[in-house]
Amino acid sequence: MSLSAGASTTDPAIVPWPRTVEVRDGAMPLTAKGRILAGDETLQPLAELLADELFMVHGVRMGTGAGKPRPGDILLSFARGDRSEAHTLTVGSHAEVMGANYRAVSMGTVSLLQSVLREGEDVVLPGMSVLDRPQSSYRALMVDVARQWHSIDTLKQHVILCRLYKVPYLQLHLTDDQSFTFPSTADPALPTKDRHYSVEELKDLVTFADRRGVTLIPEFDA
Repeated sequence: MSLSAGASTTDPAIVPWPRTVEVRDGAMPLTAKGRILAGDETLQPLAELLADELFMVHGVRMGTGAGKPRPGDILLSFARGDRSEAHTLTVGSHAEVMGANYRAVSMGTVSLLQSVLREGEDVVLPGMSVLDRPQSSYRALMVDVARQWHSIDTLKQHVILCRLYKVPYLQLHLTDDQSFTFPSTADPALPTKDRHYSVEELKDLVTFADRRGVTLIPEFDA
């Protein structure tokens, strides 16, 4: 069965709907014997993240590592020649997510996560081939933390939502008349009391977002 962009389907439930999806007969079981392999060492954080997400959502704890895939494994790898966010997901005896860069592969892992099904007691990936690329290179969510304060934990939830909807940028409106939320070493009295972040909190948030293929954009009002 081949489905084009905009097709109505509930299987797989990929959001946004990809450019092309070809669903095949058969399925790949996801079990604790399977591994999530990083084809490049820079993809290891993403492999570990996907392992955590699969365990959290479906209760399957897969190990991570490197090497050639065996049946039941998931391979994350880089494609050559394309610098866009285009990515593919192929599921046969093993699954492979391929993209030209970390963000592209990250988006492919989201499609994989959204495609996982339960068949009785089994957790499986349907046999399929997915090709996708965003229609716009800039897609962002803006959060106004100057007018409406949000904790770092809440901002991390926004980052997770950006990942799950394949939104690569999270813009933070950090300063306005209501409050100045950015830390200042030049003028420590400048940040608004009880409504600002520490340098350590922001660095932690950046690391959290980078691991999920999301880039933070700070916005300051003069």
